[in-house]
Amino acid sequence: MNSRRGLIAALVAKLPRKYQVIGPRTLDALDARRPVVMVIRTDTAPAANYAGSYLSTFGIWVIQPKTIEPEDDLDDDLDAVILALDSYNFVAWTAAERSTYEDQPAYRITANTIDTKD
Repeated sequence: MNSRRGLIAALVAKLPRKYQVIGPRTLDALDARRPVVMVIRTDTAPAANYAGSYLSTFGIWVIQPKTIEPEDDLDDDLDAVILALDSYNFVAWTAAERSTYEDQPAYRITANTIDTKD
């Protein structure tokens, strides 16, 4: 299993079922009433101090469909995803920035994993 699929599986295991945890795709085919957590690998490089390993950087998008209170709901969704990430030792998040994704309110979390080549 690659690190993106592993990270998706880990988030699915920790987040409530209301979240749609997916890999990269457009939002058109998704349930517009449910928040989306999208995991995209943005960079991979040799890991310093870890011979034979590599550092993968991910953008984890927390996307809130337009609701009556999108900002409040989005803040709650961000907190849930951060708590899920913090429950694992194999991933470390470094920042969460307010943004939009396909015109939907969103946060982009930057996270890293260290993976071995085997």
